[in-house]
Amino acid sequence: MPLQATGANGLAFQAPLYNLLLDISHRPAVTYKITKGSVSSTVVFSDGLKTEILRNAGQVAYTDEQTAQALSYMPWGVRKHVRHIDFRSTYPGGGNTAAEAPYGKDGTIFVYPPGFNLSVGRLGGMLSHESGHSLLNETFSGGQEPWISYEKAAREEAVAPSQYAKEGRGQFFEDFAETTELYIDIVGTPSEKAYRALMPRRFAFMDMVKPDRSIEVDPCAGK
Repeated sequence: MPLQATGANGLAFQAPLYNLLLDISHRPAVTYKITKGSVSSTVVFSDGLKTEILRNAGQVAYTDEQTAQALSYMPWGVRKHVRHIDFRSTYPGGGNTAAEAPYGKDGTIFVYPPGFNLSVGRLGGMLSHESGHSLLNETFSGGQEPWISYEKAAREEAVAPSQYAKEGRGQFFEDFAETTELYIDIVGTPSEKAYRALMPRRFAFMDMVKPDRSIEVDPCAGK
């Protein structure tokens, strides 16, 4: 378990990595078909979504099949934000950044060498985190009131999803993304009850946002 904390209910968790990088391969996967091109490949999923895989880094650690498999574990509610995965050989700012989803990049997630050596399941977890940033933009596009509500919920809880959630750039920006990844990994598992007890306010907010939703329960469907 990724938390190191003891809540009011006495639950204790082992120390986390700095950030989560959870293995989500236990989740039900959707099926997909890959069409390969000379510089990119397109993955079309059985729920209608599609993602383009760009190979600007040349040879990377993941095949198209592995990348598609990692994406297939992600629920529709976050995978819909992954329109492009762009593998790059270097990070422009230097440092050890593994991936990023820059605001306004139309669903592009950039993956850099520190993110090249994960298991397929953990690649899915990392992409879920990055998709959480896009989900945040979608959720709060109507104004600041929901964001204030999430910030208040996070401040009132004694624990955080990870150390990165507490120290990452932007006020609660990384907290929201780490919570999205944790929620996707935990909901529906035997550990869900314990995590809800530790972070009831964050989980209640995620229940509203529904990052784990499938297309069948998309609240915007049919509008």
